[in-house]
Amino acid sequence: MTVLRGLLARLGLLGKRLAADVDGYEHRWGYRGPPLSEALGQPVLADVALVDDLRMIKSAAEIELMRVACEWGDHAHRIMQDAIHIGADELLVSHGASLQATREMLQALGERYVPKSREGLPANAMFIRGANTAFPHGLHTQGSVQAGDVLVTGAYGTVGGYESELERTMHVGDPTPDFERYFAAMMAAQQKGFDALRPGRTCAEVETEVRAFIRDDLGLDELVRHHTGHAFGMEGHEHPFLDLDDHTVIQPGMVFSIEPGLYVPGLAGFRHSNTLLVTETGSQLLSLYPRELAALCLPG
Repeated sequence: MTVLRGLLARLGLLGKRLAADVDGYEHRWGYRGPPLSEALGQPVLADVALVDDLRMIKSAAEIELMRVACEWGDHAHRIMQDAIHIGADELLVSHGASLQATREMLQALGERYVPKSREGLPANAMFIRGANTAFPHGLHTQGSVQAGDVLVTGAYGTVGGYESELERTMHVGDPTPDFERYFAAMMAAQQKGFDALRPGRTCAEVETEVRAFIRDDLGLDELVRHHTGHAFGMEGHEHPFLDLDDHTVIQPGMVFSIEPGLYVPGLAGFRHSNTLLVTETGSQLLSLYPRELAALCLPG
């Protein structure tokens, strides 16, 4: 902060109107020093929207990067799904599929590929299993895949610094009637989200419509743990959110995840996530991995 103050002084900017996305370092980096305004001895307009708003609507080039990222996220998921079997370790399968997909991605794209990222592989896939999936962000556990396990997966690619998002709910062996019922409800809720996402509406209107469907048509409102989806691009979560208190107007060129989830304590979580591009008339799927239960049941 002291060095930054000296730089601003040399540029003749001290005493001028200054703005930043955050008034200093974010707390998640462990910083406990003075905020930027204190270090400068003057007010700083702290407004995260200064950056976030510029990211909302993607250019044609950004959309194409995300489209390619979706293709490789889908591919990583296919490699992982084909590798899952009774007795498989979720960590080893997840990391093995990510590495294989990354090798194939780098070979296919060659010198055209520019990662522009610090963490993770260019192509990634993972899954968690069992009752642990009843938590929206359940952690990996010890043990191996067993018949009857419910799996919740995640996969994404990173191309030119832009990400994709894909999640699926799967079953090992023949699904139970309870699983089939909740799976069908989750699919219906996601389809409602697909249909609701269109330009001119607000994010809150999309969320309200999906939540009303889950509450009134499905009777499962008590199983909801999070909102319908979120924008993303250079980061995994960006403004705006499909949330009851986000009144941002949806516009063509925005990219969202649609992922309404149902979480049944003691049984499993049920969540698909797809990447969607807002178009002039509605939305377009960019992640094209199969959604139907028949394509997501593994030999048990």
